[in-house]
Amino acid sequence: MNNYVLIYVSICLSVLLNANLTARTVNECRNTQHKGFLVSTEELTRISEMASKKIKPHYTNVNSFLTYINNLIAQTKEWTELSGEIVIRSGSSSDPIQLSSDGGKLVYGAAIAWHLTNDAKYAELTKKLILDLTDTYGYSNKDWNKIHEGAQGILNLACGATPYIFAADLLEDWEGWSEYDKIIFQKWLRDTVYPRVAWSSRTRKNNWGVAGSFSAAAIAYYLMDQPNWKLEEFNPYVVKLSPQEAFNVHNYYQIKRQSTADDWKMDAKTFIWGIQPNGAIPEEIRRGSDPVNGDYLASEGGWDQIYYDLY
Repeated sequence: MNNYVLIYVSICLSVLLNANLTARTVNECRNTQHKGFLVSTEELTRISEMASKKIKPHYTNVNSFLTYINNLIAQTKEWTELSGEIVIRSGSSSDPIQLSSDGGKLVYGAAIAWHLTNDAKYAELTKKLILDLTDTYGYSNKDWNKIHEGAQGILNLACGATPYIFAADLLEDWEGWSEYDKIIFQKWLRDTVYPRVAWSSRTRKNNWGVAGSFSAAAIAYYLMDQPNWKLEEFNPYVVKLSPQEAFNVHNYYQIKRQSTADDWKMDAKTFIWGIQPNGAIPEEIRRGSDPVNGDYLASEGGWDQIYYDLY
């Protein structure tokens, strides 16, 4: 698998702000340097150096990658800008488009492009995309005013906001990304995203729970330079956790979600749950037409559905 494919896969893998930020709060933000969630800055630097020397496949891969990102940038002219309360009006994972697959690829891809080219326009775009989210809030479904297992906005935040963390992490060494900018983004993650995805992590057995646990842990990790902050959860428990505590808890939920034990049934909708000895995941198989306790997937449709869900 060449480096372009690896970069492309890393992109696909996938705000209420307290305006009274004080100088003291900003100064307390430690300059913890992260190595990158999916790809490190050191790796990107090596790829960039080899591409600049026209060493293949890196030269071809980087050019193809930049063409892809530039095409995505062109598409953003048709995107509706986000601001204020966001109401999800459909069951689509592309609502709003900024949290869609394309939105995640763009923000993370632009951050990668910045390291590959040293062209500040990509860093500026990444910053804009990130900060554009930070005055948004809500993300409830139309006609639903509380956290609800059918609230598409929770899943969209869990899947769609995480690439923005990856992207922000890659801006750490850029002089245009200030500690103030970082704190604005961190506060949005803490106050708007975390309570919702943490609920999904603690209650859901299926892909919602998987996305919620990963997102909650990623947020906690990104907030490690704010050890005195508290991450609040309101459902199913009222609890306040430090970033380290939240990181530990939701990683634990991610691991235990695989369990077939009775005390880890969570909200499973079938008579078996967890990852079975043959590798079957009943909570995903139930979305198709195959029996959840079968030895294999009999129908092509069943496999397509599971592939779609896991992707």
